[in-house]
Amino acid sequence: MKKFVGLSIALIMIATLLMVPGMQTAADTSYVDLAEPDDDWLHVEGTNIVDKYGNKVWITGANWFGFNCRERMLLDSYHSDIIADIEMVADKGINVVRMPIATDLLYAWSQGVYPPSTDTSYNNPALAGLNSYELFNFMLENFKRVGIKVILDVHSAETDNQGHTYPLWYNGTITEEIFKKAWVWVAEHYKNDDTIIGFDLKNEPHTNTGNVKIKAQSAIWDNSNHPNNWKRVAQETAWQYWMYIRMY
Repeated sequence: MKKFVGLSIALIMIATLLMVPGMQTAADTSYVDLAEPDDDWLHVEGTNIVDKYGNKVWITGANWFGFNCRERMLLDSYHSDIIADIEMVADKGINVVRMPIATDLLYAWSQGVYPPSTDTSYNNPALAGLNSYELFNFMLENFKRVGIKVILDVHSAETDNQGHTYPLWYNGTITEEIFKKAWVWVAEHYKNDDTIIGFDLKNEPHTNTGNVKIKAQSAIWDNSNHPNNWKRVAQETAWQYWMYIRMY
């Protein structure tokens, strides 16, 4: 098995809950987030990212869609053995995977609600009966097993295959406060897992589409209190997590 690495960050943010048919509210799906003796926590020494032994590490990453989409799963499992796919990715030298996800899904998990994922057990017997939360943690365990680190990326406010085209981090029932609360939950929930090494708080905040750029529909970056000021929201999200850990 190859030795892989990644970068450690902790911030926060995310989403609102959309009820869907077949949603589960199981009580015994909590993730065991205790550090293990063989965990490889990465850290920075000077200008270098190093492993727990002080060895320099080189990050080679890939993007793997799915948990941001209505299927709520890594999409390759439609037509292949997803565990074999993960092992193949590791064999190719990829040591970090960026996993897009939607705020509404993270927020649902934080509330103890576990929306279903599309059933691909015909290719993947090990996935039979797993809801989206169980499936996500199953993927984390298998990434960890082959030495791959994960960067979690909020790609859209709502689980939507085209959600990344929307320019802002809030949309519909997903408010700014839900966005922040969801990220705080993620940071706290997975803080003892060395597999998740970074958070991409929001994929590419941008302007609205079209020839006329409308401020009310576009992300901005300044020192204002405007609802669409991404600088403010990112900073406040980080601060909200900092205050949370000081309280608890």
